[in-house]
Amino acid sequence: MKRFATAMIILFLSACTTAPAPTPTATAISTKKPTPTQAPTATITPTPTATPIGGGQGKVIFLRDDKNEENYDIFIMNADGSGTKQLTHLEGIISVPSWSPDGEKILFAYSETEDENRQLYTMNADGSEIIRISKNDERDYRQSDWSPDGTKIVFAAPLNSHNSKWGIFIMNADGSNETMITDEEDVSMSPDWSPDGTKIVYLSTDQTQLDIYVMNKDGSERTQLTNYRTITGEPKWSPDGEHIVFYSKKDGQNEKEIYIMRADGSDVQRLTENDTWDLRPKFSPDGTKIYWDHCCFNLWIMNLDGTEKIQVNTDFGWDYQVQP
Repeated sequence: MKRFATAMIILFLSACTTAPAPTPTATAISTKKPTPTQAPTATITPTPTATPIGGGQGKVIFLRDDKNEENYDIFIMNADGSGTKQLTHLEGIISVPSWSPDGEKILFAYSETEDENRQLYTMNADGSEIIRISKNDERDYRQSDWSPDGTKIVFAAPLNSHNSKWGIFIMNADGSNETMITDEEDVSMSPDWSPDGTKIVYLSTDQTQLDIYVMNKDGSERTQLTNYRTITGEPKWSPDGEHIVFYSKKDGQNEKEIYIMRADGSDVQRLTENDTWDLRPKFSPDGTKIYWDHCCFNLWIMNLDGTEKIQVNTDFGWDYQVQP
């Protein structure tokens, strides 16, 4: 009995001296959504594309006779003179190819023989879908140019069989609504539409020599810009409408040279000085350069002040135009 009592006392003391078990503490749960970690994005560096000399889409159309048969076709090449390709294969006479303002179409004059009147045609930039747009079989359509918005075409045509009188006409781009905007007694040719579409620069004469004039697109307010009394031709607007480039013998030289002037006829500057002729000046699409044809049928390009003359191509042909 004594042993039993002793054992009970020991058990009671052990229970009183044992440390109590800790009370579990609740763990707080965050309600904030974790921010996802994005995988790094690869950086793609575009391959640099060479800017065509003078801007634009980098293409030039021109005429060339590869068979030496006086049968010119339309060709296309890169603005640096490379990649020449023939676009037309027509038997006959082609002249004055011209790009549409969007660079998608080409306008040109064509007849099957020299004795026939030339008619106006359009085709796609790759030479496909040739369509006649002129309506008058009796008209001999020659120098032509698109309006800046592509809805109209201005052109020059002789008014009699011996070409002593020329007139300037405007028609819709589909060949409809043909209207003469110069006088029947005038000799007016080489029209070029201003970039803003309001004016036309052209050549006209008082029966002595052709000089450069400008008029509104409806033929009103004609203003003479030059009075050189010598050979002058092919006036073309700059893309900003501030200048006009042309060729002339105004300084008494034997050969035609390239000149530039302000749109009002002031500040005339001579850009070339060669022993052979320089013709067909045209501004580059971005207005920073001038192309021209240096004898004979060699395409060159230069700065607006006549510096940095660079030959683009040799024997390129005739009647070129740079794609917008």
